Amino acid sequence: MNAVRAYRILSAGPALLLVMCLVCCSAPDTWEMFVKNTGDGDRSEYIFPLKMSDSLAIYDIELFTRLDISDAAFAALPEVIPLNITYTSPSGTGYYEEAGIPKNGWSRASHFSYEYRLPFRQGLIPVEYGDWSMSIDIPEEAGIEGLRGFGIRVTRKNRTR
Repeated sequence: MNAVRAYRILSAGPALLLVMCLVCCSAPDTWEMFVKNTGDGDRSEYIFPLKMSDSLAIYDIELFTRLDISDAAFAALPEVIPLNITYTSPSGTGYYEEAGIPKNGWSRASHFSYEYRLPFRQGLIPVEYGDWSMSIDIPEEAGIEGLRGFGIRVTRKNRTR
């Protein structure tokens, strides 16, 4: 009798392992990507893929960056760092908006360094599901000392009805 019980437990092992693998292999609810500054002095464009194919989800987007900058150069920055943002839908339709990062909206600062983490879009429901592209252009980037690059953090949430 004990041998039969042991056999049943051992035969259930592979099925249990398969179920655990399927649960563990789901897409992450949050992912982020950072694109380093090229440092060539020209305007830089930061391009990010946005995977928004889940029709049962809403998405939050957070922007983040870091400036390693002297106090004098920080004081000379404009009050809002302008951003030109272009979205391209899976079908190729383009959408454009202008946004900005408030100079004093940093989330953490230390001597010669300012970090920004800013909620950008919350509860976003795409007009078209699939793989989007988000391009962020900083028109006055050449005048921003110490910009290390630009990043986004995307969080997928279940939509409540």
